[in-house]
Amino acid sequence: MGLVALFTMSVVMVSCSADYSDGPMQAPQRTTPTPTPQPQDSLGWKNYAGTTHKVYPESYVITKMYGLNYKGEKDSLENKYDYVRSLKNDTTIYLRKAPEGGVSYSTSPESTWLGEFSINAQADSCATIYSKKNYNLSNGVTLTLNTERMTYYHMIDGKPWKYSEPTQKFGTMSINSSVSEFERNDSIFGLRTNVCKTYTQLGTETFVDSCTVREVWFKNIKETSEPSFNVTLNEYASFICGSKVKVSKNNWKDAFLFVGAKQIHVVVANLDNNGGRALSYEVKSIDKSRVVYNAQVNGVIYDSQTGSYIPALITPDNKDKNGWFTEGMVDGRAVTYDPTNALALEEGIKNFVGKDTSVPTPFFVGNPSTSNTNWHEYTYTSVTWSKYSKDTDMVTQTMTVKMPTK
Repeated sequence: MGLVALFTMSVVMVSCSADYSDGPMQAPQRTTPTPTPQPQDSLGWKNYAGTTHKVYPESYVITKMYGLNYKGEKDSLENKYDYVRSLKNDTTIYLRKAPEGGVSYSTSPESTWLGEFSINAQADSCATIYSKKNYNLSNGVTLTLNTERMTYYHMIDGKPWKYSEPTQKFGTMSINSSVSEFERNDSIFGLRTNVCKTYTQLGTETFVDSCTVREVWFKNIKETSEPSFNVTLNEYASFICGSKVKVSKNNWKDAFLFVGAKQIHVVVANLDNNGGRALSYEVKSIDKSRVVYNAQVNGVIYDSQTGSYIPALITPDNKDKNGWFTEGMVDGRAVTYDPTNALALEEGIKNFVGKDTSVPTPFFVGNPSTSNTNWHEYTYTSVTWSKYSKDTDMVTQTMTVKMPTK
């Protein structure tokens, strides 16, 4: 199944029949020794006068510390940092069947730990506060919200003072689901898109983070439309050969021979005035018992007595290089047509052996090619043939025959 270009995301395989009512097993909570801040005294302050902070909707924090210097004058220090949050990347899971019911969630206890302390340019001792919260979806996916904020200390008169910090609170999750479907190759898949949003409070500001969990399942095979076709046969038949066939003076057609279990079928192409393009098609069928058919057959001949198109052997006049010999059998009677090149031209043939030549031929350029397509209980055989017509330009065209599948 092709989700190939559909999403760029991580993939998890689960079954929608699994029971996640108690939530997935949780890994042990991380425990890290709390490092000790070691700030420095860079200003020579004698008294600590307090701290303030402000959280901004643009997702950053400014925290300030105030003190009195050796002259008794009020001074301040300031730190600004980004409040960083990340929710697990968009995820796609593949289900064995359509999901039943909506997606719910449960939570696991949050965990918080400190990174190592370092000294910044103004001699504050600073460290990153890492926190995470797991939201366990009922379809087996666990979404983890990770946050990063900062803590700072400064040394005043030999004592470390901590900058004020906003309080962080992990909130609830909302899940908005929508169901659709999509096609890949010949298959139709169901798709449920779950947009999951978390709400985290830092100080007085609330921050929303989201990711998308997509659930995909197979629905059914796509119903394709019927292939186009030109004529229909009442039985399965194999394509044998094709040739020009003279019906009457100035009335030549393109004919294609198919052999079935009970009948011989000839698809006749009615041509334009140049003898090039087929304007319409019709099927002429005859019982196999009335004709002679063998491996030597390579064309079609028309019998004016019965109005039948029958299998024929066409042999070029290799001795005189002037025309060809055609013979078929119907009802025990031989049907022949043996024109010279001049007679064939006089009788209206508009088919030539090549470009820039006036030598007529009953054959097409090369052998007609075929291809088969099946749809439901029918086979569609397409025949493609090429020829030089009256204007000597190569003409290539295709006709398709619909028949019951063998």
